[in-house]
Amino acid sequence: MKYTAFTLMLAALVAAAPVQAQSSARGKKDAAAQTEAKTGVRFVICSAANIKVKSPLWYKVSDEEADTVSISSRTATPRIKPMGGKVVFYEDNPIPPETDGKDKDGKAEKWKEPKVVFTVDTKGAASKAFCIVMPETETKVETIMLSESDFPKKGVHLINLSKKNVKISTSAKGDFSDAKVTLLKGGNTKSVNDSNKWSMVGANHGDQLAFHITYEGVKEQRARGTGGKTLKDANGKIRKEKVRTEITLRRSKFVVSERQSLISILVDDPARDGVNLLSIQLAD
Repeated sequence: MKYTAFTLMLAALVAAAPVQAQSSARGKKDAAAQTEAKTGVRFVICSAANIKVKSPLWYKVSDEEADTVSISSRTATPRIKPMGGKVVFYEDNPIPPETDGKDKDGKAEKWKEPKVVFTVDTKGAASKAFCIVMPETETKVETIMLSESDFPKKGVHLINLSKKNVKISTSAKGDFSDAKVTLLKGGNTKSVNDSNKWSMVGANHGDQLAFHITYEGVKEQRARGTGGKTLKDANGKIRKEKVRTEITLRRSKFVVSERQSLISILVDDPARDGVNLLSIQLAD
């Protein structure tokens, strides 16, 4: 009786083996390949309107293997190795099964490649790069490709992708008696260079730097005449006027971490005539 039970169990395991093999061939990488790629592209979402992309997304690890990833804001994904100078994201597994499935009538069912959600061109990208994904919809995106070496760990970085000029004042003392002011020009919303980027590198873990970020904006205030007198209209209501001024966006302290790079990105606020600050952590 015991021998019969053991035989049935063994037969069940043997019968299940082909199914497991087929699932593994179409599914994620095996345990030996799960270590993050040493080179490739990391992805992170940057959206002032909080637009997300489809999740999870499938991509090809090789011609025989695929894996999934979820691209989020704040934290970059593990590195993904491009294939043929691009990374293609699919809504389902792009690797065909070893054998076609069958429909309800037992006829062979031809496999169809899943729909492409979006494609990122990586030609010319650094061997270790990270990609800022700016979605217009969950399937339509714009991207900016940057090199990880330009944003090292223990670094603090500010990128202005808004249309407005931005100033960052920094103070090692914390009281701004030693303030250093840097202008980050606005209008460059598609790339990053010295005109719209500020960085602090070479600091030690735990170091702090006080900062004050302002942008050129317009605010409404009471209209005043000679002698500072408030002006009123014919109905006696206080008149308003719009004046250009510097508006404070954020005043705080940067804290240096040895485990990651802190990247703050300035983008236009879609809800008002202002600027939003979005933070990204580029960590191991």
